[in-house]
Order: sequence, then structure tokens, then C-alpha cells
Amino acid sequence: MFKKIRDLIRGEEKGEVRQEMVDLDEVSELLDRWTTEITVEREERTTDDRQVIRGAVEALASQVRMLAPAEPDDEVHPKLAQVTRVSLPAFQKAMEAALAHDLESRDPALFYTEAAELLKCAIRAQQGQGRYLRAVLPDEMDGIKASIAEVGRGINRMTAVFAEVNPRCDLIDQARGTYRRLVSTEKSAEALKTLAAEERMRGEDLRRLLAAAEEEQRTLEQSSPYQEYRAQADRLAREEQALDAARTQERAVATTAGHLFRRAGKVPGLVQARRDLFKAAEERLNDLCLGDPAVLSAIREATSLVREGGLSLKNREERALFSGEGEAERILAEAEAQVRETTAVVSATESAIAASAAGTRHQDLQKQVKHQEKQALAAEQSAADEENRAKAAAAEAAAARETLITQLTAIRGRPVHLNR
Repeated sequence: MFKKIRDLIRGEEKGEVRQEMVDLDEVSELLDRWTTEITVEREERTTDDRQVIRGAVEALASQVRMLAPAEPDDEVHPKLAQVTRVSLPAFQKAMEAALAHDLESRDPALFYTEAAELLKCAIRAQQGQGRYLRAVLPDEMDGIKASIAEVGRGINRMTAVFAEVNPRCDLIDQARGTYRRLVSTEKSAEALKTLAAEERMRGEDLRRLLAAAEEEQRTLEQSSPYQEYRAQADRLAREEQALDAARTQERAVATTAGHLFRRAGKVPGLVQARRDLFKAAEERLNDLCLGDPAVLSAIREATSLVREGGLSLKNREERALFSGEGEAERILAEAEAQVRETTAVVSATESAIAASAAGTRHQDLQKQVKHQEKQALAAEQSAADEENRAKAAAAEAAAARETLITQLTAIRGRPVHLNR
């Protein structure tokens, strides 16, 4: 029976080494079956030894119960009798504790553990208090020793069985872990491949949308409405430059006049009202209010001071501004009017551009192209990342497959081919 089971587990056939075909989907069931078969083998191969051990333990229990203090006689020294009366109860108590281990389990491993612990405790009691009893109870102690030895021999035979069988159980456990890792990594690889394909398809869809948007953009750029829009945009750029120049000129003449007003307010002998006028005009110029009445009044007062010699013109900008009667008013008015006119021109062109359907569509297409290009690149990168992870998972699965084949070969004792 044992030989038949060993041949079933190891797959050994005399004079022939053949390759065994195993389907991956059946591995888990096979491992469970082999585990069951090994369990049966272990139980059957240890049945006799367990029965022997139980019988030896029953004999040992009977021998311990029948121990009685030796009666003093001429052959037993009184001191030995006294030692017996002291040691015997301690020995019986220790042996009873050892015999309390449960040997009723059908599981050989649990039985083995309990029996080994019983043996260890019994030997300890025999070598402890038991050694004092040999002089006065030699026959009884020899019987106890023989029973303990019988337990030990049974345990040794079980140890030999476990030493042969347990490594195969360990191999099966390892193979089961490898099988689970293989299945898991294969599923992971497939899932990653699917995800990579989906991302790759999404990237292709985005590229198609991007190409369509770019084609629409190129067609739009050839149309008359868009050409008109571009002309308006170019004109707006020039008009904005003109507006910037007008604002610069406005700020320059306001700054020049403001500096002169600041100096005019410090001319000695001025009444406070004239000083306040120059200060107010300088503040209005800082706000670019060039046509403010306070500014116009300050220009006339400053011109009068220049003409009277109370205020000098220090640079060409001031001389250009205050060189003649009414010149400053004219220059400031022109600067302010230029800003106002160029601002109106820019606003009109901006309104025309905003109303251009071609221009609006072109701007939308530009945003769409940029967004779809970004999304397509992200999808392509995601697909590449998932493909790399799928390759890594596939490599891990391949390594697990080779490991599983090696483990199954060791379990079966012959080459194993793993299908799928």
C-alpha cells in the first residue's frame, strides 16, 4: 500500500522516465489531491507505531500505578527505604504529569508532538527521582525503563517517516504559493496589456481628432474671412503701438509741466493762493488730467513768471512747452486728444476682431489643437508605461512558471510539462 502511494505521489515507474503533462488550471486541484494522498500515506505509515506507542504508554501507566514503597528487611538498608519513601511520590507525580499528554488524536503530527513531549517528561523523571529507586525497586524500574524505551523507538520510527514525507509536503506548499503567484502575475499582465491597448487606442482617437482640427485650421486660414481677420489683427498691432506712443507722449508732457509747476511753487514772494494753484495742477497732471482748469490756470501763471524772469526754463522740453503764448495749452491738448483718438481706433478694431466668426473659430481651434496634442501625448505615455509594466509582469509570470515546473518535477520525481 505504501509503495503504491509513493509511486502515485512521486510518479515513479521502473525502467521508464516519462514526461507528465499537467494543465495549469488543474494545478491547484492536483496539489490538494497530492496533499491528501501524502496525508493518507503519513497516517497509514505511522498507524502501527502509534498503536505501539499507545500500548507502551498504557503499560507505563500501569507500571507507575503499581509502584509501592519497599518494606524494610535485611536486604534493604533503612536509609534506602527512607529514600524510597521520599522519592517514590515525587517520581509518581512526575510520571503522572507526563502520562497526562493526550495521545488520542488521529493526526499523526499532533500525536507525534504529544508523544515526544510525554517521552521527554518521562525520561526527565526517570533520570531524576527514578535513579534513587533502582536500588530498592530494580525490577519495577527496569520495566518502566523498557516501556519508555519502547515509546522512544516508536517515536524514532515516526521521525523517519516524517523526515521522508514532510519535505514533499513542504514542496507542495511552496508549489502552491508559486502557482498563486503565477496566476496572479498572469492576470496582472493581461489586465495591463488591456489597459495599454485602451490607452493606445485613446491616443489614436485623439490623434485623429487632432489631425481633423489641424486640417480645419489650415482650411480656415486660406479663407477670405480669416484673411480679413488677420489683416485686422495686424492693423490692431500697429494701432496699439500708436496708442503706446501717444500715452508715452502724454506722460512726457505731463511730467515736464509738473516739474515746472513744482519749481514755480517755490519761487520767492509768491502768495499762498498761487502756490496752492501750482500744487493742485501738479497733482492733476499726475492723474493725466491735462485739460483740467487748474492745469490751464497754472500754465498761464507759470508763463507769466517765465516772462517776468522769476522762473527759468532749464531744458529743451520745458522750452518747447513754454516757448510761446498758448503753446503749452496746445501741446497738452494735442497729447490728450491723440490718446483719446488712438484709444477709440483701437477699441473699434478690437470690436471688429471680436465680431469675426473666423477669428473666434481660429482661436478655438488653436486651443483645441493644443489640448488634444497634450492629451494624445499623455495617452501615448500612459500606454507605454502600461506596456512596460505588462512586460515586467509577464517576465515575472514566466519566472514563476519555470519555478513551478521545477517544483512539480521534484514532487512527481519525473519531468513535468505545464500546459498553458
